[in-house]
Amino acid sequence: FAYGQHLSIQKEVSPKISVLVELGDRYQYDSQLTPFQKFVRAGVGLKLRQSHVTMAGYAYFFNYTKNIFGSEHRYWMQYAFSGNIKTVKVSFRYRPECRWLDFERNSSSMFNIRNRVLFLAAFPLTRNKLSCLVGNEIFINTFLINEINHFDQNRLMIGLDYVYSNNLTFSILYQYMIVRPVYSQTYVVLHPILLVVRFNFKNKN
Repeated sequence: FAYGQHLSIQKEVSPKISVLVELGDRYQYDSQLTPFQKFVRAGVGLKLRQSHVTMAGYAYFFNYTKNIFGSEHRYWMQYAFSGNIKTVKVSFRYRPECRWLDFERNSSSMFNIRNRVLFLAAFPLTRNKLSCLVGNEIFINTFLINEINHFDQNRLMIGLDYVYSNNLTFSILYQYMIVRPVYSQTYVVLHPILLVVRFNFKNKN
């Protein structure tokens, strides 16, 4: 079992440029995984066309495992597409991450490149307010050092999305996570509940 909170703030500074800041934490109850984690993520986005956006940035993760504190630095890029199929809003995101981790194994650091692919669909339940979210995100390691597994994790998700105003959206998600911990040959299944609050400030020009 796991649960977490996620705050996302995005601001358009021009019709083409936006900035993003995200904060979050996660608590999970499994002896093989990091039980406590906090993170901050920041990035700058460029709108290529109306439905096509690229972004790049940096993230810092603080981890606590078995009385040992660790950290992770991520440099990330992403391409995102969103559109509609009749009344259903669909989105796709590809995000490669360069990750530097301070890991407790042999008191050493670890580097890998991880690829994340997300598909998400929002089915409207009411007009412009409440939607049902269904999606899947898979994580694959492609540059391996120190015997890191190729398969990292898979997140199947379902939830509700509520548009409170043009600038504020709330989401609650249940995820069925299949995770293969680093240096492990076994898989762990988690059932996290995630609360997401998103502020999105549009440019007035």
